[in-house]
Amino acid sequence: MIIWILSLAGGSGSAFAQCTTPNTFTGSLRIRNGIGCVPLTVRTTSDLTGVRNVRYIYDYNGRNEAATTTDSTHTYTRPGLYQILQFSEKDGLPLRACGTVMVYDTVPPVFSLSTCRNDVSLTIPNASSYPYDFFLVNWGDGQTDTLRATGPTAAHSYRDNATRQVTVQGSFRYASCGGKTSQTFRPASAAQVPFIREVVRTAPQTLQLTISNAGNVRVRVQQKGPDGLYSAVAPIVDGSSVQVRVGNDTTSISCFRLVLADTCVAATPSGDVCYEPPIKTAEPASAGWFLPDAFTPNGDGVNDRFGVLGTIPAGRFRLTIFDRWGRVVFDTDDAARYWDGTQAGQPAASGIYVYKAEIQETGAPLRRKTGTVLVVR
Repeated sequence: MIIWILSLAGGSGSAFAQCTTPNTFTGSLRIRNGIGCVPLTVRTTSDLTGVRNVRYIYDYNGRNEAATTTDSTHTYTRPGLYQILQFSEKDGLPLRACGTVMVYDTVPPVFSLSTCRNDVSLTIPNASSYPYDFFLVNWGDGQTDTLRATGPTAAHSYRDNATRQVTVQGSFRYASCGGKTSQTFRPASAAQVPFIREVVRTAPQTLQLTISNAGNVRVRVQQKGPDGLYSAVAPIVDGSSVQVRVGNDTTSISCFRLVLADTCVAATPSGDVCYEPPIKTAEPASAGWFLPDAFTPNGDGVNDRFGVLGTIPAGRFRLTIFDRWGRVVFDTDDAARYWDGTQAGQPAASGIYVYKAEIQETGAPLRRKTGTVLVVR
């Protein structure tokens, strides 16, 4: 870009009267690269022939005219509007000319992405704080968008789930430059449901949940109440692997699950994971009943079910069975009901399962028994 500046004879009321005096005459100033982003290097010259002793002030403030330089190039390292004053002489006459240089800032714009499978939304939260006239968005798949500086938002859909780099660059109306910022992410072709790896006690009234979240989606932690309904017990969390602490009664069994906080993807809740308080003193079971340590739910009519064998005294009863991840696979308060070896309507995998039995004969202390049962197929 070339800016051509030609001042008129001294004191004649021209647009550049601040550059001339009654004792000076017309000069000629050419500025190359007069508009751009910091750092901006300009090149100056006089188009008049036969001029000599050409000097410049690259940041003229209208007062100090002594600090001149003969260097015809100058680099501006700060943004702003600058005035260049040129001195020269021709045929013994003093000449003056001046011009302006616009140096733009290059602040990298901060933007945020909100993704839902292969759809992504982009926002620039503090767009008004940047000096730009508009923003250029490169979606990383050959597509671009130009956003206004006022409330810039954009949406884009990808055809596949390849890793992308989205770049946002600030830009000016009169200069194709500006700061830029990039984010790398991978669209998800399907929702990856997080799950709770474990629940442990960290304090007398605190449980800690360790969550695996490969899809890095926002999730809510819910706790199962006595009525079987779930309610949120912690703020929304995200991150690939996080730990969440929940205030809770650690003397009783507590079950938790995860649900997606974002509604753009439909997904079922994660399976329940339960905390079971340790039994400090093991109570022997009554001689009138016992629980076997294995059974074979293969439909042959022999040892196909698991439950209490023997006579249960009148009173309170509960039997709960957990898989190796702490999820409840069977729960009953009816001593005559047995586990048939299924989980969510499907045959449970062979292996060891943990059970907890609570029996309280009328007028007697509560008795608890924990143990394991082997499912053999």
